[in-house]
Amino acid sequence: MEEDRARPPSISRRTFLGGALSASWIAQVAAESRPEGTPRRVAGLGVPPGSNPHWKLFRDRLHALGWRPGREVLFAWRGGDLGQLPDLAREAVELDVDLLVTGATSASLAARDATRRIPIVFVAVGDPLGTGLVDSLARPAGNVTGVSTVGPALIGKQLEVLREVTPGGTRVTVLWNPANATHGRLLLGEAEPAARTLGLTLRLVGARGPDELAPLIESTRATADALLILDDLLFLLHRERLAQLTAATGLPVVHGAVAHAEVGGLMALAPAVEDQWERAAMLADRVLRGAAPGDLPVEQPTRFTLVINLRTARTLGLRVRPSLLWRANRLIE
Repeated sequence: MEEDRARPPSISRRTFLGGALSASWIAQVAAESRPEGTPRRVAGLGVPPGSNPHWKLFRDRLHALGWRPGREVLFAWRGGDLGQLPDLAREAVELDVDLLVTGATSASLAARDATRRIPIVFVAVGDPLGTGLVDSLARPAGNVTGVSTVGPALIGKQLEVLREVTPGGTRVTVLWNPANATHGRLLLGEAEPAARTLGLTLRLVGARGPDELAPLIESTRATADALLILDDLLFLLHRERLAQLTAATGLPVVHGAVAHAEVGGLMALAPAVEDQWERAAMLADRVLRGAAPGDLPVEQPTRFTLVINLRTARTLGLRVRPSLLWRANRLIE
């Protein structure tokens, strides 16, 4: 049985894993031991499933590894705004699921703060060591492991792409989320040195909530030649709005998540998300079969994806150089 609906404004613990589940099933959840043959319970935490098509990749990969939905494993995904994640994580812990799968840094931290007992496999965390999710990439310790992004190496490449599409421009505005612990480390440790090497000047604008996006993007019209939007759950949830706002500025933009380019953002350079979720499923398989998360090294992506939305480029009147088109993994016509 699967339940993939986004969380309603009010939700009881019983409906967490689906209203169709019986009260007797819920009563069994708190039990420490699982009778032989009882399906394992895997709860996902992050953005709503409609905003995360990769949850299906995770489930399909687990299925291929022998975990049949409804028989060996029950799935649920719980997602909402940033402020809801701590409550959602606590609900999952109180239901005593067998595994938490978290997408993005904020969801992963919420799960870690909610439990040090239930295994956690995270996906798309930029700096698991710096944010305190793990003690070591090679030996995470505790109840957490997963697949991280290579943030510090990536941001310089994103600036290189912007430099290529704006050869005469040097001013880049970077949209980041001050509530995202990873962003601060990236900006201090990587962005400024990379910008100096490329001859770029950075202006940092921080958004903590959706109401701040429009005025901040509008402010770039007169102060920037290009825009870099870092990967963040807040920005992902509002990616369609961001695509509209950035298009209205007429500026070239590079996003840190491919989903932005799919809804009208000009370009995205990011780790191959599909690969990350499939590898997370392989880690989850090992944990469900008895491996301790703390003994499983944190994996880092080995493939990256450059997506260019040619429709948006034409709307902006932007000519993308053939050399950049050649490098693209995907062109959206």
